[in-house]
Amino acid sequence: MTKNELECICYLYEKVLPGTEPFSGSPRPAQRVGRRLPRGRRRMAKVRQKTERRERVLECALKIFAEKGFQDATISEISKAAQVSDATVYEYFKTKEELLFSIPEQITESSIRESEKVLPFLRGAEQKLRALVQSYVTTYERNPEYTALIMLHLKTSRNFLQTKAYEVVQVAARMMLACIRE
Repeated sequence: MTKNELECICYLYEKVLPGTEPFSGSPRPAQRVGRRLPRGRRRMAKVRQKTERRERVLECALKIFAEKGFQDATISEISKAAQVSDATVYEYFKTKEELLFSIPEQITESSIRESEKVLPFLRGAEQKLRALVQSYVTTYERNPEYTALIMLHLKTSRNFLQTKAYEVVQVAARMMLACIRE
């Protein structure tokens, strides 16, 4: 194994995977106090605020769905935990089921992005497969609520198989199959 490959693997295990949060947004830059932001920056701040609000709703939904189950959880509980109105939740998600299905989509897309940063620097199928498996294990280990949600609720849902979230999960599975075929 070359020094570059070793550095990439260390980067994957120490930097990319351990610090990965399921719904973490980019850090917010410090804003100047007392001065109004230019129009473009105001728009960006508003978009960032909406993104953060949506992520907060997803985080709270994940916790509540894992704790109570999909059937017993309510939008009101989720909105209260996220400190938003019920209408705000429905602004982002048409139904409770769409909210449920958005959780694995978000987490899996995040995991794929992190893996894609490292995989090009790894040589051989074994190293790539090891990195992908470690990524899965770390995701499930760091997110026990997500693990419970996947195993207890989504695994048995026929509707999940027809969503964009399921397509994203398939992309992640294809990455692993490509490594195996290699």
